[in-house]
Amino acid sequence: MLLHHTLSICGMILVLGLGKSATEVNAVVFVSEITNPLLQSRWFLREMGSYHTALGTLVDFLFVLLFLVLRIGAGAWIVYSMVTSPEPNWLLKAGVLAMYVVS
Repeated sequence: MLLHHTLSICGMILVLGLGKSATEVNAVVFVSEITNPLLQSRWFLREMGSYHTALGTLVDFLFVLLFLVLRIGAGAWIVYSMVTSPEPNWLLKAGVLAMYVVS
């Protein structure tokens, strides 16, 4: 978790300094964080004893769906596009790849 956040912060600082590829880096961060509210909801439902309800099932379903579609599907597409593009700096390419692997 610490490495994930460190990579996110360093990536954002790097694109601010370079003035390039902010859209791509923010897309990677967005895709890697989009499932977080559902993950936290699962935890709260467990703590409240409401996990084994219809709401718990819905939250689980949405978490898995978003994880597969966005984090794995869209994330892989963004990383592939970034790594194969000649435009981004090599350090940004390495950072995006590291962020995807850590996530």
